[in-house]
Amino acid sequence: MRGVTKRFVIVGGVAAGATAAARIRRLDEEAEITLLERGPYVSFANCGLPYHIAGDIEKRSKLILQTPEGFFSRYRVTVRLNSEVVSIDRIGKEVSLKNGERIPYDYLILAQGGTPVIPALPGADYPHVFKLWTIPDMDAINRYIREKSPQRAVVIGGGFIGLETAEAFVKRGLGVTIVELMDRLMPTLDFPYGRRIQERFESEGAKIVV
Repeated sequence: MRGVTKRFVIVGGVAAGATAAARIRRLDEEAEITLLERGPYVSFANCGLPYHIAGDIEKRSKLILQTPEGFFSRYRVTVRLNSEVVSIDRIGKEVSLKNGERIPYDYLILAQGGTPVIPALPGADYPHVFKLWTIPDMDAINRYIREKSPQRAVVIGGGFIGLETAEAFVKRGLGVTIVELMDRLMPTLDFPYGRRIQERFESEGAKIVV
């Protein structure tokens, strides 16, 4: 392969995908790197989404760590936003996009990340039911609070993201109910720690349903 430009295609452009692209460039100055992200943003701070809702991170722009132009300027990585991969031809070594375009590769990295679990419950598709996973999700929640001035919020899930989101709603002045499938909040922690977290939320007026 010496003297031949290697073509890398990375599916997913948030944390792992962006890190992989930067690492490949450090190891290979000549590689052709294409990063495909189905969403409208690349390399954003998804852990900061609840903190922008809460107002702790005031500027939305602080969540966007890199732009396609910045990525190309710094790493010579071609970033394709709104580009969803729908199939992989492992024999022909190419990926197909939702728009019908095919992109060839020598090496393929899958870094799509996770997806939120949406409970199969009646009403889960109502317009005032949200998930918090991306910047557009965050924007939708902020817009709803701003335009509708809700008084109460129910957060399903007592793990890290759920509790950070619940805390954000408390700071926004909403009455909050946290619903957790297991017998306590933060079930991955030892009981005493989970109990202290629950007591903290209860002291702030949140209702806990486990």
